[in-house]
Amino acid sequence: MATSFDPIHPDLMIIVPPNSEAVNDAQRFGMVERSVGSYYVSNKSAQVISFLSGFKGHFLIDLAFSYEKCRSLFASLITNCSGFYRNGLTKLKSTLSVLQANLDSKREDALYFSPDEINLTESFKYLHISGQSTYMRYFKEMILGDVVEIVIKQVSTMLFVIYLRPHGNIESWVSSGELFGKWIQENTSK
Repeated sequence: MATSFDPIHPDLMIIVPPNSEAVNDAQRFGMVERSVGSYYVSNKSAQVISFLSGFKGHFLIDLAFSYEKCRSLFASLITNCSGFYRNGLTKLKSTLSVLQANLDSKREDALYFSPDEINLTESFKYLHISGQSTYMRYFKEMILGDVVEIVIKQVSTMLFVIYLRPHGNIESWVSSGELFGKWIQENTSK
């Protein structure tokens, strides 16, 4: 998959990580288990650096918005398609329960946080978003390769909000394992 810049919404940078860029427990079966821990920028490093103001701005991960945007997708995946995933999406289910509890208690410190670091790797091929907090781990557990997009919204030249949303029309393919299997065959590389 790739990194793109939306011509209709120039304040958005969109990354669609492939299965191999998800954390191991969030990967589907069918390929060698590995995780690069970063997200491919499609030979667009100069655009990424420019868009992200040379990484000098403030970055905020919005877990609450990510949860709300992806809740329906995740519910369908857990119910209908968990057998496609290495751990049956058990860690995702646990993550969603924790996030729902934090939403219910309005724990803003858990739902909106800054990553420790965001930069390009030495090769300039991958965007690295890292942090030591438990909530960073939850964010990464929600990134299911090929089906979830990482969106970075430029609020101002020095403020960026990072959130997740379903990729394309994936939600229409997760009502059954058969449909999801067909979607995988037609839309992903092995």
